[in-house]
Amino acid sequence: MGYWNSATAIFNFTAPGATFECNPDGAGYGPCTDSAGSHTMSGLTEMVHTFKVKATDAALNFTEITRSFTVDLTKPTVTLSAPVLAPTYVNTNPITATAIFSEGVTGVDIADFVVTNGTTSHLVAVNPTTYTVDITPTTDGTITVDMPANAAQDVATNGNIAAPQIAVNYDATAPTLVFATEP
Repeated sequence: MGYWNSATAIFNFTAPGATFECNPDGAGYGPCTDSAGSHTMSGLTEMVHTFKVKATDAALNFTEITRSFTVDLTKPTVTLSAPVLAPTYVNTNPITATAIFSEGVTGVDIADFVVTNGTTSHLVAVNPTTYTVDITPTTDGTITVDMPANAAQDVATNGNIAAPQIAVNYDATAPTLVFATEP
């Protein structure tokens, strides 16, 4: 069984000298959309679908084949987080950012964490839905982290929706202390 990310599935099949009948989703055998060896299923919803085709020769011998597949039309969402977000300040270095996807994905790369005022290192796939990366601040100030659309794909190859940006205020500079008056 495979995954499909479209509401339309086209099946092509061959059996020299045979005629074909198609049975989409248990509707019963009937004419295929193209008697030459093709059938289109459209209006598919997110669920498991089954397509059967029967080839019959002139002597009425027949063969059937079946394909089951899951339609997945939903793009994964992703949420970014860090231990402390703006407007609170942090002086931790490096800062660990986490991406949590709504379902298991593949294809996440360190370059998919788009960072301003910092550099990324040490990408870790905690599990198929959770990825972490260390961010080393460049200077004091605001660090932003984004993840663009289509950085990762689910099992049906749907690309993710872009993550909402997060911001971290970094301040590692100690205050300057002087006496205002002295004895």
